[in-house]
Amino acid sequence: MKPAEQTSQKRKTSSRGTHFSTRGWVTPGIVSLLCAGLLIASYEHGHGNLHKLKTRVDPAPPPEVMQTGPGGQDAVRLSRSATTIGKDVELISATFLPGRGMNVFQITALIPGHGEVSLLASPSLPIADRLLSGQDEDANGSASTTMGGAILLPWAQHLFGTPVPNSDMLETSWNGHPIKFPAAMPQSTMSVEGLLLNRGADGVKSDVLPDGQSLQAKFHPGNFSGEWPSAIDVTVDAQLTAHDLDLTVTAKNTGTEPMPFGTGWHPFFAIPSGDRTDALLRIPSQTVEEIDRHTGLPTGRMVSVNDSVRDFSRAAGTR
Repeated sequence: MKPAEQTSQKRKTSSRGTHFSTRGWVTPGIVSLLCAGLLIASYEHGHGNLHKLKTRVDPAPPPEVMQTGPGGQDAVRLSRSATTIGKDVELISATFLPGRGMNVFQITALIPGHGEVSLLASPSLPIADRLLSGQDEDANGSASTTMGGAILLPWAQHLFGTPVPNSDMLETSWNGHPIKFPAAMPQSTMSVEGLLLNRGADGVKSDVLPDGQSLQAKFHPGNFSGEWPSAIDVTVDAQLTAHDLDLTVTAKNTGTEPMPFGTGWHPFFAIPSGDRTDALLRIPSQTVEEIDRHTGLPTGRMVSVNDSVRDFSRAAGTR
């Protein structure tokens, strides 16, 4: 075809296209196609085929499989991203066991030159799940005080009492009220370290902070199955930021009787080198509770440890 003929052919084609558009065939054609599509879709939907097609194209996600942790509840992990990129020590995560009285199971930090380091001496979660079985050495939750950081209440450390015959319980009295509590082992006069050790949380919620995460766990143990003089509600709040893990335990007497109460934290700090003299400890206090040398029991008085071997208040830490 010659150039002139090509130009003429193009003009004719363009003219036919313009003629088709100006005569109004485009819009009605598109509308007709849409209507036909809707009719087909309606027919297919009536026969269940549209649902089948949707299922094939966009399948529903499978249900999430959650692994149950120690105490029958999933472990909860707070985490944050490092901001100083290895230039400063930063806390990275904190793992809690709601099924075991909110044991602070592990804390990790990013340490320049060492990477991510575990700060608490704890096994893996699968091993912990086997050890925290509620049986044998874990009767009454005792094994919780051998790993991570157990929260102790309604007393901290140990109580002493008289063994109750044919049971693993001890008995004592407080202000004329009889109190029974589990013994650390059969026929022992020393208790386990509190009654929250194997208690599961009644509710856990988490939130986001500007530089980390927080969580709150609530426990409603009542009077611990009659072992305590009054009912109690416990709330554990934790906040993880770059340089702090703030842990707050709040207890409220919800019963009608007065009751004794104490709380503590029992952490096992990891020493990666294995040499305890490498570790520095700082405790911002210069007083301790006095202990009777003959009985090993607290006297109820606070005494000064200023400039003694038990003074850990120095800002740089003490070996």
